[in-house]
Amino acid sequence: MEILIIGGIIVALMVYTSTRIKRNAAAAFAEETIDTEDFSLVKPEGFLNPVENPDFLAFYAYSKEFGEEGKAEKSRQGLIKLKVLAGRSLAEISKDIKKSFDTVLSEEKPDENTFLLTGEKTEDEVETLYFHKLVAQNERIFDLEMSVLADYREKYEEKAENLLDSFRVK
Repeated sequence: MEILIIGGIIVALMVYTSTRIKRNAAAAFAEETIDTEDFSLVKPEGFLNPVENPDFLAFYAYSKEFGEEGKAEKSRQGLIKLKVLAGRSLAEISKDIKKSFDTVLSEEKPDENTFLLTGEKTEDEVETLYFHKLVAQNERIFDLEMSVLADYREKYEEKAENLLDSFRVK
């Protein structure tokens, strides 16, 4: 009888712990406003911003899901990267990004300090769609990039637009 009571308590603790872990994991992938001294943006739902990111990035986030076919199985469906660059002009950087695309889908210059680019590139037989927002501020260029596997364009296109719209440099 005592073993049954102890077993019941252990099972209850395991259920409670499991529920809390699932709830915290779901919250990590929820939409979130990121506000730093240099920039602010709204991280889309379904993306995780890890505590440690690559050293050269001001912001980094990735989707929970991976691609499903062929070589895309090893790639995240979506990635968000923010680089802060110096020593080059907005025109030079945007020109280099356009050159890196196989196809430029759109380019827009809403003002003299902002450039929006969308393009496609194929690497290792994986077709990827890139959304860029470049903002010049105080001799620095902020390059916000969201890349999406082409097979998931419909799923992430609105999230990319919302991310780029929410991005502000201070």
